[in-house]
Amino acid sequence: MSDPVRAPVAPSRATILGLRFLCELALVAGLAYAGAKLGEGAATWVFGIGAPAIAAVIWATFISPKARIRPPLAVRVSIEIDLFTIAAVGLWFAGAPVAAVALAVLGIATSVLNALTERAGATI
Repeated sequence: MSDPVRAPVAPSRATILGLRFLCELALVAGLAYAGAKLGEGAATWVFGIGAPAIAAVIWATFISPKARIRPPLAVRVSIEIDLFTIAAVGLWFAGAPVAAVALAVLGIATSVLNALTERAGATI
């Protein structure tokens, strides 16, 4: 079978999606760092690997374009904002306040911009 033809993505939408992907990677890295830094003993490994793994499963299940469960857009944005906020708080308490603020601002901004362009049909 051949792949269906996909419509071209507007340059602004492509930029938002690229930044969003970088924020997703930073989310996972931030959770791993915070989990490893805040845990003690064996908990360092559990939190350092478990927190990003749980976030990745949540993202794949509800948010990714190929998610098995596609909740309404408002719910997806809420989940994204929750994940970015949790990672930012973890980074803050792990002693990385600049990274925490950057992740929170950029992650939430790309989530909202993605939702707006998705709702608008990516015509911008």
